[in-house]
Amino acid sequence: MIKTLILNSKDIYKKGIIKSLWYDRDKNGIVLYDSVLIENDASGCGYPYEKDILKDNVKIKKIFYLNNPLSHVSYLLIYHTVRKDGKTKPYIAPALVSINKIIIKTKLKVGWNYIKIRPDYLKKGSNEIIISNLKGNLPIIPIADKNSILKNTKEYKIQTSFKSNDNGKKWSNLLGMNDNTEGEYMIRLHLRQYVKKGVYESNIIDLGDMREKDIIKQQVDIDYFSLKIDLCRTMKNREIEMSVKLFN
Repeated sequence: MIKTLILNSKDIYKKGIIKSLWYDRDKNGIVLYDSVLIENDASGCGYPYEKDILKDNVKIKKIFYLNNPLSHVSYLLIYHTVRKDGKTKPYIAPALVSINKIIIKTKLKVGWNYIKIRPDYLKKGSNEIIISNLKGNLPIIPIADKNSILKNTKEYKIQTSFKSNDNGKKWSNLLGMNDNTEGEYMIRLHLRQYVKKGVYESNIIDLGDMREKDIIKQQVDIDYFSLKIDLCRTMKNREIEMSVKLFN
């Protein structure tokens, strides 16, 4: 007797263990994440935090090292906060942003600001983001403390945030209002690009009861089985690796 079990992508997505994959309703298939967040501050974020007010000749710098800058949409994320949490009113602050010496003007609201930038503003290797004030309300950028970051992750290697009090002539790794804090500004990049790798692990499939309807299982001898996967599309220089684990 030959039995056939057909599983659609939506069902197996719900039941399986997923890493860096998601179900695309339009394609009716499981695809790689096409969104990459580049940051090194999240592990140290939390109240209370130190901050820098971008007044007078103060500038702040964040460096991003990119192996693959290519994306179809790119965003620069900047967190703007208030002077004293719960005590001062939030305000919108105009800011001047330099991305690899390309200047853009923006307005920062309190919280995360998603600033859409041209993908070709970024390059492979070191990318320099510099933020300073424009006339009006002053941007206030919080800092994730280095000690807090190190408590929560082993991946943190080098500090990539710097501050200048003389309009960019000299830079220091000491941040904050008193110039005594090591850490990272809450500034990030969000790139719409496919991740390198995704993993899908299905639930256990009982070949003797593939429909999972029998309460009392019957012994079944299986001489042969085959597995077929329908691929909707594979990208250039990508491959799919399959493995099967058998249990008695």
